[in-house]
Amino acid sequence: MAPAHRSSVLIAAVAQHEGLTHEQACLVHGYSFITDLLGAAQRLGRLSHTEIQRVLDELRPIIGEVVEEYRDQPLDAMWSFAPTTELMGMGHERADRRLFMS
Repeated sequence: MAPAHRSSVLIAAVAQHEGLTHEQACLVHGYSFITDLLGAAQRLGRLSHTEIQRVLDELRPIIGEVVEEYRDQPLDAMWSFAPTTELMGMGHERADRRLFMS
């Protein structure tokens, strides 16, 4: 199971245990996804902490819009397709230079 799918399952399990609604669980997942991406941008040295907070604040309403649009989709509608990302990730494992500074 890919890491992104594991985190989705974990978030769903914790959300159910904590009694979150379906919408709340979706919002938590969307927020988690965005903060993961912004954390990567910070480790790459592309954004400062202050810039990340600004971007996160700007994206909050968009997370809500996306959840509103897609939260009632059936599970079989969920899929991803990013072959270039996967191929680059495979090469990164053996690269002379690593992507992150840390």
